[in-house]
Amino acid sequence: MPVNIPLRRELSFLKEIDLLPFITLKYLSDKQEENIDDISDFEEKYGFSFRDYELLSNIIKKYQSDDKTFETDFKSAINALRNSRNEYIKYIYSNISDENLTYEILSKITSVLSSENIGRLINYSVYFRDKRFYQIRDLVATPRLTSLMVDIAKTSHEIVNVYDPTCRTADVLKFLDDFKTVVLYEYNSNLYSQALSNIILKDIPLEKVSIHNDLKIDDDSKDKYDTIISIPYSKVEIRKRNQNKSFDKQLKDLEFRHLKNLLRHLDEKGIIVTVTTQDILVKKDTLEFRKKLIEENLIDSIIEYQKTLRDSDIILLVLKNDKKTEDILFIKQKDRMIRLNHKKILDCYTNRNKIPLFSDVITNEEIIENDYNLNPKRYVYTLEYKSKNVDELLSRQENYKEKVKQLDEEIDKILEEIKQ
Repeated sequence: MPVNIPLRRELSFLKEIDLLPFITLKYLSDKQEENIDDISDFEEKYGFSFRDYELLSNIIKKYQSDDKTFETDFKSAINALRNSRNEYIKYIYSNISDENLTYEILSKITSVLSSENIGRLINYSVYFRDKRFYQIRDLVATPRLTSLMVDIAKTSHEIVNVYDPTCRTADVLKFLDDFKTVVLYEYNSNLYSQALSNIILKDIPLEKVSIHNDLKIDDDSKDKYDTIISIPYSKVEIRKRNQNKSFDKQLKDLEFRHLKNLLRHLDEKGIIVTVTTQDILVKKDTLEFRKKLIEENLIDSIIEYQKTLRDSDIILLVLKNDKKTEDILFIKQKDRMIRLNHKKILDCYTNRNKIPLFSDVITNEEIIENDYNLNPKRYVYTLEYKSKNVDELLSRQENYKEKVKQLDEEIDKILEEIKQ
């Protein structure tokens, strides 16, 4: 949902403060009121309960009647969340600075929370979060791309145990219908907090989720998962968000190590949907790795999704441990600056269609003959050629020859006149 111009001005304070924890507060307050006759289940699930004056509905009533004590009640509600026995909720609100809880800011937040539903509020929050955050992510890890990756994983595959070592704000959970367990990692504290809010707002049973505030480029655990959906961190992203020089050693061959880590945790019938780079698809340094992927028949599909504003390709790589065919589906958009239609991609992926100027299915044998080159440009031709009548072209060529001959004669005549 686009955010209109007047509303952008009204919500401009969100550039400095994250609205998501306060949306989560509204959600939890509404949940408690839904169970007001018996809040024991609520207390067991979330590890706390609001006192009556801490419920957002009562805070809003005070605010709207110009009762300035709403500020004290609002802060009390946040303290109730900070004291929750649930570690995820406690983390979210322990990281909100009291310096930001001024009367002016709380007034604006209360006004917004009182006038909008949760769905619209989340859209506003995402809009302002994205304006700040996607700028340094090369426009890669957007919810739009994540939703496509989840839809691909769900195609002819039952999702049970999910793994994402680079989860950011846990957008992957927004698009999953159901699962048994999920293991997530996010190294950035702010994004980790936003991920926790998203999990609560999605009403995912917290016992299903194991999420850690940690950097997992290499995960040495022996756990296996049937569904792995993960977009690797960029080196630029990590460097901008960390001044710690020890990270520099971890950044070498980051995308390559990320992919190897995902494979390490894939179970015998699992699927990986991730983002890769042209380097891994074509460079000599990764030739042996590509050989391994092809010889073990792991590559299911390679999709050139988008050309970013920084002129680098976003390429989706789909790997499967139980492939039935020995070939690879390549999908490549014609105009690299326009995002592909998700339905068209999913239909093509589901049916493994060969579509002129869009997709092709290439045997592993042919790829081996091409020195294991996996560049989509080699296999999907997106240039359009108009057919021409050969006789017509020959006739036009003869006409041009005659015209050239006539011009030569005229030039010779003019030169002769000049000499005289």
